[in-house]
Amino acid sequence: MQVVVVGDGPSAERLEAQALAGFAVNKTVIRIAPERMVPAGIPEALAETLLQAPKPDSAQAWAIVCRGHTCLPPITDAEALAEALQNPI
Repeated sequence: MQVVVVGDGPSAERLEAQALAGFAVNKTVIRIAPERMVPAGIPEALAETLLQAPKPDSAQAWAIVCRGHTCLPPITDAEALAEALQNPI
């Protein structure tokens, strides 16, 4: 499972804290500043997925949860992220 948190500020901090909560041997978490969300700003393997996901309207931060080759739509709420991390895709 991979979790990518995009954003700065308190919203991003809450999402990152939720993503890091609870141990899972197969979980990786990365946080990316919004200004890096351009083709040359993130690794090519991440760009293929992340740059195709729509940025949530008026969101300061969002998270994308992926398992295998499937990703959920962007999540902007820490409680929704907790639920997504507990439920298989």
